[in-house]
Order: sequence, then C-alpha cells, then structure tokens
Amino acid sequence: MAGNDASSGSDPEMEDESSSGNAGGNEWWKIVNRKRKKTGSQGSFTDSGKEEEALHQKILENFIIVRKKDLLWRTEESERFYAEHTGRFFYQRLVEFMSSGPMRAYILAREDAITHWRGMMGPTKVFRARFTSPDTLRGQYGLTDTRNTTHGSDSIESAKREISFFFPEFNADEWMLKEEPYFRLGLAEYNEERQIHTLQDT
Repeated sequence: MAGNDASSGSDPEMEDESSSGNAGGNEWWKIVNRKRKKTGSQGSFTDSGKEEEALHQKILENFIIVRKKDLLWRTEESERFYAEHTGRFFYQRLVEFMSSGPMRAYILAREDAITHWRGMMGPTKVFRARFTSPDTLRGQYGLTDTRNTTHGSDSIESAKREISFFFPEFNADEWMLKEEPYFRLGLAEYNEERQIHTLQDT
C-alpha cells in the first residue's frame, strides 16, 4: 500500500519513517497498510500476486496478524482519510494514488511492533532506501516517495485512529482486554484460510 506519513500528521516526502522515536515497549499492536504497485498506461499490476504473497510471508515471519482486509477506495474515502492535509502540495497526489487501485490493510501485533515495522519499511524516500537500506520493503518495491509501497502508524494514537478508519468493526479496547493476553501467552495459531492468527480452538 501507499507508504506515507500523511495520515499521522507529517509530510510524506520530508519525513523518514524508519527514524521515528515514538515507539515503545508497550506499543504491542499497530495498523499497517500497503498499496499494490501499478505500472504502464493500462494500470496493470506488476506481478502483484507474487509480490503480495512475498510481503505477507515476511509479515507472517515477524508479526501476529490480528486482522487483514483487502480494500478498494473511492476518491471520497481517500479525501476523508487525508482531510487534515487539504491544500498541501502532496494532498492531491496522495488522494489520487490511494484511490487508483486495490490495497491491503493489516492490524499487526508483537513487542515493539511500531519500531519493528518501520525498520522493515525503511526510509520514506525511495532513492535513499535503495542505497542505504536495499533489503527493506521500500528499498525493494518502492517506486517514488509517494508510491513507496507501505505505510505504518507511527504511534499508538495514530494506530487507534487508523484502525477505526480501516476496521470500523474492530474494537481495539475489547481486543486488548479479552484476547491480547492469550496472544502474548502464545495461544494463537495461524489460520491459513483467513490468513490471520486466531486463538486456538476458535
């Protein structure tokens, strides 16, 4: 999905997501989203199935997948998501890109999830990512600073806000109270059909 910092109040073309200092040990879960790359005049996806599976496997190796959802946004939804940036130079570019094709959103969990995911993403600027962090997701798959493959919440506050936008049916407080302790104890298993982790025997 489109990697940018706009949803968390920063400029996607000026900030370096991998250097954020907002993450801490108590930030165990987060929102992540990813935009599939489009190339060519017809907007065809470049091997998107293989790329999607490769990313999903990397996520599976590093996180508990709490929720996953495939989405196709309309322009109105993109405008609403980025409303606080109306009038800024990158606003229209983001709105158009985020409504240009399919994307996938995740809620991921692990210790220091925010720090870990931002390290996996790499620098916001693709040119920098390719040369300084070529093994990161943006170093491998990013096209431009706007079309840089992934986004990740930079704090608990932005994660809660973005989870409510992408997963309005998900009650984060209820999950933390009723399910999170069992996930921490390792009582979750990966459900191949749903492609998320669920509590054992559920």
